[in-house]
Amino acid sequence: MAGVLSAYCVTQTARELADRDFDVALVEDACASLTQAAHDAALSAFAAVYGWVLSTEEMLAVINGSQAV
Repeated sequence: MAGVLSAYCVTQTARELADRDFDVALVEDACASLTQAAHDAALSAFAAVYGWVLSTEEMLAVINGSQAV
């Protein structure tokens, strides 16, 4: 997942997908928040419970099959 306001819309949508048994990865450098601290906190909380937080480079490697999540 990617988007704007990682501390709100992005993580809310990602949590709802995870609650419905989807495997979810947030692309940390493809979303943003109002402050870096809010962004970091949102991604940290998501990673602790719901799914993975990956860079664009890591996500592309997963998509291409050269890296597992």
